[in-house]
Amino acid sequence: MPGGASEVRLGRLTRRLIEVMGRASGADEALREGVVALAEAWGPAWVAAWCNEPGGRAARACSGQPGRESLERLEQAEKSGRLAAIRGGAAPVAGDPLTGVPGFDWAPAAGHRFISLVPLVRAGATVGAVALLNADDTGPGLEAILAVADLLALGVAAVNARPADARHESETASRLRQLEILTEALSSWISTDNWQGAAERLLKEAMDQTASEYGFVGVVVKGPVLRVLAWSGFNWDAVVNRKFYEDILASSEASGYLDFPKLTNLFGWPILNAQSLVTNDPDRDARSAGRPPGHPSLKSYIGIPILRDGQVVGTFGLANREGGYGPPEVERLETLARLATVFCTNYFAHAQRQTLESQLIHAQRMQAIGKLAGGVAHDFNNLTTVVLGYSQGLLEQLPPQHAHREPIAEIHAAAERAASLTRQLLAYSRKQMLNPRTFDLNEVITGINAMLKRLIGENIGLSQILARDLWKVNADPSQMEQVVVNLVVNARDAMPGGGRITIETTNITLTDEHTRSHPSVAPGPHVMLAVTDTGHGMDARTRERIFEPFFTTKEVGKGTGLGLSTIHGIVSQSCGHIRVDSEPGKGSTFRIYLPRAGAPDAVEPADRRGGETVLLAEDEDGVRRFARSSLLSLGYTVIDAADADDAMRLAREFRAPIDLLVTDVIMPGMDGPSLYERLHRHRPGLKVLYISGYAENAIVQHGVLDAGVAFLPKPFSAANLGRVVREVLDAG
Repeated sequence: MPGGASEVRLGRLTRRLIEVMGRASGADEALREGVVALAEAWGPAWVAAWCNEPGGRAARACSGQPGRESLERLEQAEKSGRLAAIRGGAAPVAGDPLTGVPGFDWAPAAGHRFISLVPLVRAGATVGAVALLNADDTGPGLEAILAVADLLALGVAAVNARPADARHESETASRLRQLEILTEALSSWISTDNWQGAAERLLKEAMDQTASEYGFVGVVVKGPVLRVLAWSGFNWDAVVNRKFYEDILASSEASGYLDFPKLTNLFGWPILNAQSLVTNDPDRDARSAGRPPGHPSLKSYIGIPILRDGQVVGTFGLANREGGYGPPEVERLETLARLATVFCTNYFAHAQRQTLESQLIHAQRMQAIGKLAGGVAHDFNNLTTVVLGYSQGLLEQLPPQHAHREPIAEIHAAAERAASLTRQLLAYSRKQMLNPRTFDLNEVITGINAMLKRLIGENIGLSQILARDLWKVNADPSQMEQVVVNLVVNARDAMPGGGRITIETTNITLTDEHTRSHPSVAPGPHVMLAVTDTGHGMDARTRERIFEPFFTTKEVGKGTGLGLSTIHGIVSQSCGHIRVDSEPGKGSTFRIYLPRAGAPDAVEPADRRGGETVLLAEDEDGVRRFARSSLLSLGYTVIDAADADDAMRLAREFRAPIDLLVTDVIMPGMDGPSLYERLHRHRPGLKVLYISGYAENAIVQHGVLDAGVAFLPKPFSAANLGRVVREVLDAG
């Protein structure tokens, strides 16, 4: 059943039914009030109910105006074979198409297109049925109408109960109390969004109804894994293995729940078999094998599955009732479990909403930090271009023994480190210039295997499980090397006392189910790279922040906090995504998913000098002077301009051909692409090379070159500038 408004309507309907059942003077009135309330809650609808009474009489009622037409419709419905089958014990249906159903021939003309039929069950026996017709398939759903049918059966039983029958009257009062508890729990949840409080209310009622010593209520999440939302009666004095339970409780502090992945025991049996379980001698019951180590002794146990559309979505587990459990306890808990389906449905909707909200907040925070990082890196790249360029030029000119050579080399090395940090900031902000190629990821990993072993040291083992016939990916091979190295170094630092790192690759096809929890990921074939360590692991708070730049758990001076943020940026820029699974004391696994690619790219041409004319437009004086001197030294004629307007003026005044425009992407006034567009109108043979610290426009969409567009990221050396200029000029 859909979450949200449906639960609100069911909660209101339950309260109303409890009220009207309490004042009904007979079974007919109880049914009449019930069907009217149900029709109004999910209207426009037509609802009818039939219920056997003592002495063989059958009470019946339907919504709509009393009169001959309503009586005729009731009589026609009673002759329906589908209704007879439900009253005979057939499986209930919800939202089935109404076309051709005998006994309801009049319904399509009245605007009804779907039918739901469920039994009224009392003390394990079918005593009647409920039929609901409505115009669309957005009705209450099977579990909700079954819950209402239970309430109708209880109401009729309460009306028919004889005052002398104290046990029967007590039983009915107890069942009505269950419905009140559920209504209160749902109402509290709807108003306060406190799912844990609602779970505790349901568990308390289950324990009170069965006089149990221990109890829990949980939902079933993907795995399947039993997620215990509330538990009670835990007796520390009876625990044999305290550490096992201390670890479990410690892991629940942040989330508020406990996850049990192993279901091969009493607690998992109802989940795996979708059936209720009762045992009054657990130690001799074969289904009791595999209980958690050190679990307190059980004298008796009852496990009840919570079903939705035939699938187990949750469970009640109760233990140690004095005298054991029998059919009355099973019936009470199965009724409560049927009603608790609404709770489980709302929990899953709540959890999904929280996940999506968390992902949105995280994405917004990362985007804001990325914009700041990209802006800083852009300005910093202009500075490092000048420092690196001139220091490299000086080193090439000075003889080996010159007194100034060593300090200049230190300046150059420091600028290289600064440029490396800038590249990491750009990678995080997704503004780094990538040079994508189609390649085999296995070749990258094996190519750096020797280096990885040197990095991790002798006290850490390194294993590789590389898939045969691995699909190709389209990314920057050098950047993927950095991804692998950063992940391995991060894993090494998580194991100061030694351990093992495993690198794995495999082909995987992501389904819609996976992408629902990762809205930015497209389904389809991917290559997965996983790096697993046996280190100290991370808690939930650390996992939430590990991809933020400058966030680190290492001591001061041991790391920059850019390693994982760089990985995140490179992977995202390569149209992939990254996932981390980790728990304290259980190591970590980073999984990277990259889309499958096609054929490999061609090899780049070699470097050459030239003599063509180059128009250079760059607003940073230092970068412009360095680029000009570098190109002049390679034999080119250079016309340098401080901005786009200056470049337009110089181009008009220069009468000879201009072969190449080298321009910064972002400049005051007119930007580089606009400058090239205007110049190209008058000089059709003009080619262009863009340079920039970053580019966030049509030239470089998401940091990847458009077809036919040449780009050189800052900082660059004289050699790199000459090589790329030659390639652009030689290109057809």
